[in-house]
Amino acid sequence: MNTLQRQARLFQLVRPTAAHGTRMLAEGAEWSDGAVALRWHGRWPSTSTWDGIDSLLAVHAADGATRLHWLDPPPPVRAVAPPTPEPYDGSVWLPAPAPDGLCSRCGRPWPCLDCGP
Repeated sequence: MNTLQRQARLFQLVRPTAAHGTRMLAEGAEWSDGAVALRWHGRWPSTSTWDGIDSLLAVHAADGATRLHWLDPPPPVRAVAPPTPEPYDGSVWLPAPAPDGLCSRCGRPWPCLDCGP
């Protein structure tokens, strides 16, 4: 189990221009699991998603001019405590009944006490 969790990080995709210095093309977020959401600017704004920063940059920054600019320094990775198991209260799990009123697991009349966990 992974007990380390990152926060989402914000970034911009920028490209240098002769007239204005740099121009922002899009802004986005890298989520704690590494997935990326990107919102494009311009005449026809749109949103795209990516499995990670590497795949995004391989497609949209392959020209060498487009740069990724992080808005904040990466936050520190913080430890998260594993979930505490709930104490056993003596209850028994039963499979749900099928529409015909029989056990959905074995087909015997419901409630079936033989199909427990």
